[in-house]
Amino acid sequence: MDNKKKASTGKRRTPPVRKINKMLIANRGEIVLRINKACRALGIMTAALYTTNDHNKMLNHAVDDYAKIEGDSIAHTLLNTRKLMKAAKKLGCDALHPGYGFLAEDPLLAEACEKENILFIGPSSKALRNVAGKLDARNLAKEAGLDVIESSRMLTTAKDAAEFARQEGYPIVLKSCTGGGGRGIRVVNNPQEIQESFEDSMTESIRTSGRNQIFAEKHIQGRHIEIQFIADKHGNALHLYDRECSIQRRHQKLIEEAPSPLSKKMKDEYGKKVCSLALKAGYAGAGTVEFLWTPEGRMQFLEINPRIQVEHGVTEMVTGVDIVIEQIRTAQGHPLSIRQHDIKIDGHAIECRIIAENARDGFSPSRGSTAFVDLTSKPDEETAGHYRLRIETALYQGIHIQPQYDSLMAKVMVWAKDRRSAVKGMRDALTHLRIEGVPNTLCFCKTLMNHPDMKKGNLSTDFIKEKGLVEQYIKKTLAPDIVAAIATAIYEKEYSHKLLDEELDNWTKRAIEESFKHP
Repeated sequence: MDNKKKASTGKRRTPPVRKINKMLIANRGEIVLRINKACRALGIMTAALYTTNDHNKMLNHAVDDYAKIEGDSIAHTLLNTRKLMKAAKKLGCDALHPGYGFLAEDPLLAEACEKENILFIGPSSKALRNVAGKLDARNLAKEAGLDVIESSRMLTTAKDAAEFARQEGYPIVLKSCTGGGGRGIRVVNNPQEIQESFEDSMTESIRTSGRNQIFAEKHIQGRHIEIQFIADKHGNALHLYDRECSIQRRHQKLIEEAPSPLSKKMKDEYGKKVCSLALKAGYAGAGTVEFLWTPEGRMQFLEINPRIQVEHGVTEMVTGVDIVIEQIRTAQGHPLSIRQHDIKIDGHAIECRIIAENARDGFSPSRGSTAFVDLTSKPDEETAGHYRLRIETALYQGIHIQPQYDSLMAKVMVWAKDRRSAVKGMRDALTHLRIEGVPNTLCFCKTLMNHPDMKKGNLSTDFIKEKGLVEQYIKKTLAPDIVAAIATAIYEKEYSHKLLDEELDNWTKRAIEESFKHP
């Protein structure tokens, strides 16, 4: 949607365009490389930070300056606004990109940048205050005429949560009032779970966002749909259509797709509503509005993510728009370089998040050092040329995975002419990728891609649980320690020049195959 109406108080003042010489990317991992790539295309120098025991050789090689930020915890490093400002000035940066996570949605970081005359790549502090707080964003969405899921006010005690559950009925969901990535989410099914879930949610909110602010909402099943938008400082906003992010583990996304199965009518209708909401909030930059699409066909507002998202790549693959470049340009004061009628959907894209988590153990966090990494593609002859592969990662052999940080290891994205071909291409791509030494979701994603309902697109936010996929995965694969023991035994037997029997039993054959393909 293009919106060029004049403000009611008079003619809109044309914002000045700010030149960026050097940008601090205040984040870690693959998003630093993604932003760095956009900066290179725009002729902008870059800097990034590392903490104790979190030095990354790929980032060090990619950016112009890679400096250490002192501190013994996330709260004292990448969640510390004062230290980020100090680092930006010391490194000679006149702009700061927060990426996602950490302080990406914090109005105080945007405000600090404004005070120091450092260009914040994102909405203004005022706009962030309107949308970053989930409760404030819900009120704004109601004013914009969107259907909003019933929720509580900010909770201070577990009794407050219990009272909301008594009024609305179980199950309910506890959520952090700020931040993204599913942090702080706990589903409460009965009164006996209230106290522990409240404490867990509050603890995670404090750990990831630095704030002890949570709220409750009614738990509803459905499909997770989100709409990507970009707005500039000239009163223009457009949407890049929709994504589906229903496949989740522990209420956090695992697989994303673009576009979603919404009808053309719904895509256009909600795309316009999202743009109107962005302009109503005084928003400039890239952002996403998330919805829950219920089985009854209701699109219920969840939240606004006022930042770049992990899954932005699938939208880029089907629209051809570089969202990060547009995000930087709009922050500088440039008008959008595209208009709504320029945006066309071409094909289908799917992203699998390869996460340092153990699916066999309830997706518990993994830690340790990678023993082997091969993220190069070797397409089968049958599928070669029928899909495009995009992998974004800062992973390499020997890197140490630490559980205090986000568990994302790599993003594997596939584009093809249609969804069926994209699923087939993803299955092929995942077959040729290997990450060893740290339990991860690579093989689990292959299991997902082979499920009949995944192929058909019959999805929901409870898909993994409803289909018993973890149980299927455990049944069909071997635990890493068993694989290691079998591989060692095979090696020792071969090394001692005792040839393996030609007539191996099926279980041993399967063990050998698994030892070569297990992540």
